[in-house]
Amino acid sequence: MKKAVITGLRRADTVEVPEPEPRENWALVKIHATPMCTEHKMYISGRQSAYLGHEAVGEVVAVAQPGRVEVGDRVVVMPQYPCGVG
Repeated sequence: MKKAVITGLRRADTVEVPEPEPRENWALVKIHATPMCTEHKMYISGRQSAYLGHEAVGEVVAVAQPGRVEVGDRVVVMPQYPCGVG
């Protein structure tokens, strides 16, 4: 699968990485769209940033175990909202 990565000051590229496997109570989501948030402003201004964006919309393609989502569900990903599990 392809992953967008920051490769240097104001430089980004796509690289091939292994397909991730869902584990524990996680699901694997195929990303259809992702907005660029304030991280994008940091990136274009040249400030240090490890990633671009953290919100996304997509489709569940695999689950580690039965849970709240199933393969085929369309989801919104917002990792800043915790699941409440410590």
